[in-house]
Amino acid sequence: MNPKDFRSAYVETVYTAGGISWVFSPVDAGLELYCGRRFALITAANPRSEMWSDADNDQRNAEVRLEIAAKNWAFTTTVGSSPNGDWRERGCLIWDAPLDEVVKIGQRYGQNAICYGEAGRVALVWCDDGETEWFYAKPH
Repeated sequence: MNPKDFRSAYVETVYTAGGISWVFSPVDAGLELYCGRRFALITAANPRSEMWSDADNDQRNAEVRLEIAAKNWAFTTTVGSSPNGDWRERGCLIWDAPLDEVVKIGQRYGQNAICYGEAGRVALVWCDDGETEWFYAKPH
């Protein structure tokens, strides 16, 4: 399957990080996440959108956290979930990391896309080709 076949799942996901829950929106809802600070959301779970066990996903996310820490990037945990809460996936919110380096981590862990935010906007960044779709954040 083409990674972009999962676009609607990414756009509909509820992202919770840094004490804020938000969703992608095509219109400006007036929410500037994290005071406009640059951030990326990444997970190593469920590569290529194939379901893995919680234990395997936790191990993969632990590896990503070690890699992030080795780069001296500040980070915290995050959760992405379906709107009804039936599906949840843990990951990391990384502060001020270069986008291209975060995308490379996503590629290594088989991710379709990562989330990125900057200057009050949020984006879905496709790991395979780097295509970036810009949105706004809306509180959830």
